[in-house]
Order: sequence, then C-alpha cells, then structure tokens
Amino acid sequence: MSIRASRPLQLHHQDGEERKISWLELFYDLIYVTIIIQLGDFLSANVSPLGALLFVLLFVPVWWSWTGMMFYFNRFLVDDLWHRLLVFAQMFAIAYMAISVTGAFGPGDQAFALSYFAVRMILVILYLRTGQHVIDARPLIRRYAMGFAVAASLWAISAFVPAPYRYAIWVVALVLEFWVPLSSDSRRLQSLLPPDRPHLAERYGLFTIIVLGESFIKVVGALAGQVPTPATLTLMLLGFALAVSLWWLYFEMAGGPAEHATARASYTWIYLHLPITIAITAVGVGLKKIVVLDPGAPLPDQYRWLLAGAAGLFLLSVALLGLVVAQAGRRRLHTTVAVAASAAIVAVGAYGGALPAGIGLFLIVVACWTRILTKRLLPHRLAAPHTAPEGSG
Repeated sequence: MSIRASRPLQLHHQDGEERKISWLELFYDLIYVTIIIQLGDFLSANVSPLGALLFVLLFVPVWWSWTGMMFYFNRFLVDDLWHRLLVFAQMFAIAYMAISVTGAFGPGDQAFALSYFAVRMILVILYLRTGQHVIDARPLIRRYAMGFAVAASLWAISAFVPAPYRYAIWVVALVLEFWVPLSSDSRRLQSLLPPDRPHLAERYGLFTIIVLGESFIKVVGALAGQVPTPATLTLMLLGFALAVSLWWLYFEMAGGPAEHATARASYTWIYLHLPITIAITAVGVGLKKIVVLDPGAPLPDQYRWLLAGAAGLFLLSVALLGLVVAQAGRRRLHTTVAVAASAAIVAVGAYGGALPAGIGLFLIVVACWTRILTKRLLPHRLAAPHTAPEGSG
C-alpha cells in the first residue's frame, strides 16, 4: 500500500489491480472506536427501555456516517493532498460527535447535530470533487450530493429548534438519508457503478471486529484494578466465551457464495449490519454490568433483559444475514435453529429473574454455542470465503 498522496481520482475497477484497504481507511475506522465507546457509555448510564431507544437513535447516524464514507472509499480510488485533508477534517468532526454523544439528549444535543452536519457535508464535498474527474459517476454523484446535502441541512436546522421537535427533525433527516440510495433511480444508477464486493465485505468485517473489540474492552475496564477472585474470573470467562461466539457466528454466517444474490438480498446484507453492530455494542454493555456482580446473586431485571435482548437480536440478524448467501435447500433448517436459540435466550430474559447471575449468563452462552455447533454439524455446503453480495450506499 502506497503512502504517497499522489493517486488520481478514478473508479475502483479502472486499473484492474487487486484492491487493498489503504492505511487511510484503517486510520479512519479507528476514529469510530472512540464514538462506539461513548455510545456504549451512554447506554450503560441509561439501561432502560427509553435509554435503549435513545441509544438506537444515536447509533443509527453514527453507523450511517461510517457506511456512507465506506462506500465512497469503495467506489473511488484517490489519494491526493485535498482528499486527505478532507478526510482528516471529517475525522475531527466525528471526534467532536463522540464528545457530544453522552449529552446528545441534553446539553450536547446542539453539538451533536452540528458535528453530524459537518460529517455529512464533507462527504458531499468529496462527492462533488469526484464528479469533476469521474464522468461516468456524475449522475449518481449529483443524486447523492443533492439528497445528502438536504438531509444534512435538516440536521443543521435542528440545532436551533427546541427539544423535543429537534429530535423529530433528526428522524426525518435519517429517513431521507436512507431513502436517497434506496430510491429506484439511485438503485438503477448504482447498478452501473457496482461496488468492489471483496473490499466491501472486508470493510464490514473489520468494522464488526472493531465493535467486538470495544465490547470486550468494556468487560476488562469494569474489572480493571480489582483483585481477581474465582467468582469474577468465572464471569469474565463466560463473557469472553460469549464474545467469541459472536465473532464465530458472524464470520461463519456472513460469508458465502453471493455471486447470484438478488438486488433485494444485497441491500439486506448491507443494512442487517446495523442491528448486528447495535447488538454487539449492547452485549458489551450488558457484560460490563454483569461481570462485577456476585455470580450467586440474581441478575437485575434491566441487565438481564439488556443482555438477553441484545444477544437474541444478534442471533436473528446474523441468521438473516446467512440467508443472503445460503443454499435455498438449507435455509429453513438453519433459520429454525437460529430462531430456537434466540427464543431460548429471550426466555432467560423473560423468566430468569430468580436465576443466579452466573447461571443466567451461562445459559445465554450455551444457546450461542449450540447455534455454532448445529451450524457446523448440520449438513450444509462448505462455506466460501467471507464475501458480500453486490449492493450500494
């Protein structure tokens, strides 16, 4: 990978070279570690149904900002001075978003809205700059630039509108941002400029690894400075086993042959990563709360529901992700197993109030690992390397 800022703007497929993730992309992804940590801290301080809803409302624009920039990196190859400066400016805006996340529904709501506006407008500028050099991409770029600029303007306007109307504008802006690439005209133009599928799969895989790593960091942070005891080590081991099972399930189910995936399946593959990353982050928060408990004491209701709900959401989302690349003849069987495992986890959340913390966590881990074992033992076609169906964003 070259570190020289001298590569001209071009579509990803024009030079015919094997695509590699650039150092700038890796650096860019790391800035999201900070904001994912802050999102987890927000949920940790607000473990309740309302807190979970607000957590999701914050998570969606964060994930969308990463996805939007990821697709720009995916479609266009560029490494010049202005590109780097614009990316660094966007990274600074993302860092400011991270600072304001925990107060996004209080004193930091204006800062969050304006920083997100800056993040999206920098992407618009990048697209407009690209349109000057890549003629084939101009129709799609004009559509993206106009739609994203209008949505970003709503975020800027919301900063000067009092709550709770400000948050209603956020929802409207997000709906518009999702509609832009999903509209029929956009999908037609995207088919003329398909993304680089191996690069796409690798970027989503790396982002999932980042979120998984952050989740385990929360567990370690909760126990840092304490003298390990057999009880805490047991809960930590169970937490690690759960994190490993999430990794295993994602990379076991998300990969597969997708050359003949339908357009609808392609979009499903992309957008299912939103609930997956939400679930992984929430699992990390739930583990952080549980590993410091007495393993023999009952799980508090809110922590039990948080962990069970997040783990169940993850299993269902990954099962749907697997359907995108699964053989049709095996879909019903594996989906049934995934639903059964998710139902078992939700049952722990619903009826496990009297269970000791260690037993409740153990049952959730068993459900996840049962899903892994059945996936490997049930007859199925050998999975192909981790890849993604063609999609857009």
